Amino acid sequence: MERLAPRLPVVAALLTLASCQATTGSDDGPMEGLRVVVDGAAPGATGPASAVGAREAAARVDADDPTIEALVRGLDTIEQQRAVLCENIANEGVHGYKRRELATVLRPIAGTDTSAPAPAGMRTSMTQGVLESTGNALDLGIEGRGFFEVQLPNGELRYTRNGTFRQHFNGRLVTAEGYLLTDAIAVPENSQGLSIGSDGEVFSLEEGNIQTALGTVNLRVFPNPSGLGTAGTNHFAPTVASGQAVAMQPGTQGAGMLRQGYVERSNVELRKELIEIQRLDLRARTIRRLLAERGILTP
Repeated sequence: MERLAPRLPVVAALLTLASCQATTGSDDGPMEGLRVVVDGAAPGATGPASAVGAREAAARVDADDPTIEALVRGLDTIEQQRAVLCENIANEGVHGYKRRELATVLRPIAGTDTSAPAPAGMRTSMTQGVLESTGNALDLGIEGRGFFEVQLPNGELRYTRNGTFRQHFNGRLVTAEGYLLTDAIAVPENSQGLSIGSDGEVFSLEEGNIQTALGTVNLRVFPNPSGLGTAGTNHFAPTVASGQAVAMQPGTQGAGMLRQGYVERSNVELRKELIEIQRLDLRARTIRRLLAERGILTP
């Protein structure tokens, strides 16, 4: 049993992800999936209602009970939070992925002894992920706060912590998606290997034990990296909140150091995600109970 114990959180994470996929994904808003007690019917006489029917019935009840809308919106916010946690779990194995969360504020619900969450914006945690050894000379891990700058086919710039690079046909370094590393490093055809220092200096190892300098892999830093906008799974784009990118050589002014032969894992911790989902489920259960007391039943 001791050998199996470490696998349990992973299994639980997969089961939780499956449940999230089964209960999210609707664009019909917070009333989707609600059931309502038909006017004049016995409390047990309930049945599925369409999204429109649920909204209409809830609106009729809401006229007499102003807490309904707040409770429903609170439940919808919890489902949004849960979906973000599921996204984190799904991307736990993606290099350079950064954990995200929907920040909320708790607002007291009139006529109840509980509070419901309201959205307060998305947050991205830029904490360092574990550096994993790969032995690949083109893999680069960052120890510190910098980002690699890459260029999309349309010319737009993106920033990533995923240092899984490969050599393009012209010798330039590109990401797994084919995005070009903007630092002009071109590996010559006769190169027998690369040496990349912690300061970003790149040398080609050539015949006769000759080293030829190819340039520097610089890092980009932002005044407020947590303000970066997500642009795909592990790429980011600057925003007004993040400020603009500043190019710095690794090892200077806190930009970070490079580790050749390493890649950065995501900063997602499965156990913490699961605990947070359990906490959300408990809050959702309370809200569903309060809705049921007011004639609104949820699955």
